[in-house]
Amino acid sequence: MVIPFGVDNNKLGVVQFLTLATFVISGFLTSSLLDKFVLNKLFEILRTETGTQNTISKILHYVIISISCLLGFLSIHLEQFIFLVGGLLGIGLGFALKDVVTDFVAGFFVLMSVQLKLATIFR
Repeated sequence: MVIPFGVDNNKLGVVQFLTLATFVISGFLTSSLLDKFVLNKLFEILRTETGTQNTISKILHYVIISISCLLGFLSIHLEQFIFLVGGLLGIGLGFALKDVVTDFVAGFFVLMSVQLKLATIFR
């Protein structure tokens, strides 16, 4: 079964799905191999805390998988899908972070409105 899509009427078939799956699976494999062989040795050398190790590993894992998904979509010519999802994520994050940014800016203005004298010592 082939589904036409896009401006150039590209075809989306089994081969394209397999290509995308290959990119995603290779991203997972790359992430796990990097974590197992590179990051663990690096963490042993630097003697970082367990929480820091988990945070760095998870962030790197998600970055690698996101990049592999983007490359997979680009390889099967789904650029429009990438822009659509990116736009929707941008709108969603904008609405979600609206209150956080507002509170941050208000706190900054409160801190700046405090009267400082010439001999004020900060602790």
